[in-house]
Amino acid sequence: MTKDLVELLEANEASLLMQETSHEELRDLDSDLPTDTHLVRYEKDFQIMFDAVRAYKMADIFNAYYDAGFIVQEIRRGYGRIKPKLFQNSKSIARTGIFLKNFKIHRDNEHFSTPTRQGSH
Repeated sequence: MTKDLVELLEANEASLLMQETSHEELRDLDSDLPTDTHLVRYEKDFQIMFDAVRAYKMADIFNAYYDAGFIVQEIRRGYGRIKPKLFQNSKSIARTGIFLKNFKIHRDNEHFSTPTRQGSH
């Protein structure tokens, strides 16, 4: 496991959306996810883990996880309602370590304010 999982996914034209997620959570976020979202069930240090990953082909996901030293048990598709070309920020979310789970929370709580001008009154 010399390479980071995110780097391996990007090398395989895939991107990590969420770590330590579940089928139920992806169903709850279905309207906010792209249709190329996959749920990956894999074994890490004798524990079963679940990640959400974007990719066109399941083989790209499998290759990245296998190369990272994980045992892939299942890759499930069928999540998301947004066309992949219309979904934005997936790669920047993974690169900055802010996963979609946190992105949704911040987006829902976002407050917009107009900048104030400083000057003479």
